[in-house]
Amino acid sequence: MGGEQIFQVVPAAVKTWWITVLFVGLAVFLLAVMVFVRQMVDNVSKASFAVDGQALEIRAWPYGRAIPLGDLDLEKARIADPATDPEARLSWKRNGVNLGALRAGWWKLKAGGKALVFLTAPGKAVYLPTRQGYVLMATVSDPQGFLDALRHRAR
Repeated sequence: MGGEQIFQVVPAAVKTWWITVLFVGLAVFLLAVMVFVRQMVDNVSKASFAVDGQALEIRAWPYGRAIPLGDLDLEKARIADPATDPEARLSWKRNGVNLGALRAGWWKLKAGGKALVFLTAPGKAVYLPTRQGYVLMATVSDPQGFLDALRHRAR
């Protein structure tokens, strides 16, 4: 009579399949968010600006757009340093990317108003007010050449 006796717990009537579905769904969602953010960062860090006789075309998903040249306030356009220029200083990000030197998307300006920003390096950037209620700021390889091309095409 001294042998071991084992008693099993009565199996619960709990269904656990939904936990697996929840974790798989969460993993798929997080993967999709990571792919979206990676794609967005890649696109805005390689933004380009095409100038023709009609518009300035910003090629950078998801912030790309065509701005008619008549909507650009080229008289107030200039080269500015967002770190020191009071009008060009960024306040806080509304929708976009802020990774090291890369700042892209919609930002509030400390002086008031909003800006569509494509800043990829510290220092000089093009500060380009629009008549659409925002400022475009971008670090381009040749800021003065960019402004000259806009002014030439707008004539």
